[in-house]
Amino acid sequence: MTEIRAAGSADIPEISEIERSCFSPAWSDKSLLDELASHDTFFAVASDGRILGFCVARIAGDEAELYQIAVSENARRRGTAALLMEAVFRWAAASGTEKLFLEVRAGNGPAVGLYEKTGFSVINIRKDYYSAPVEDALIMEKTIVRE
Repeated sequence: MTEIRAAGSADIPEISEIERSCFSPAWSDKSLLDELASHDTFFAVASDGRILGFCVARIAGDEAELYQIAVSENARRRGTAALLMEAVFRWAAASGTEKLFLEVRAGNGPAVGLYEKTGFSVINIRKDYYSAPVEDALIMEKTIVRE
C-alpha cells in the first residue's frame, strides 16, 4: 500500500535518482536538502517501502507554487501522482492558500493531463522558458477549495 509522508534527509538519495530521471536540468542534492529544511515548504514522498515519487511546494502569502512532482518510471499510471497532488491540495487548503500555481513543459502531455484532470487551467505561456531542450512553459493555476 502506498503512503504519503513527509520527506526526510534519508530519502534524498532515492528522491535525487527520481529527480535526475524526470527533469533536465535536475535539482542538486543540496537544493533538495535546502527545500527539506525550509519552513514554508511542503516536501512529501509516496512510499511503499521504497520511494515511488515526491512533491515539493512552497507557500508565499495566500498563494502557493508546486515546484516539483515526479514519479519513478516503474510506479507511473498507478495513481501515485494523484495521491501526491491530493496531499498538496490538503496542505494548501490547511495553509490558507487561495491559489496554487505551477509551470510545466508545454510538451509534457502526461503532466499537463494530470494537472488539467486535477483542476488546473493554463493562464499563460512563457516562450522558450526551459533549456535542455528549449521549450515553452505553461503557467497553470488552480483555485484551492477550503473545507
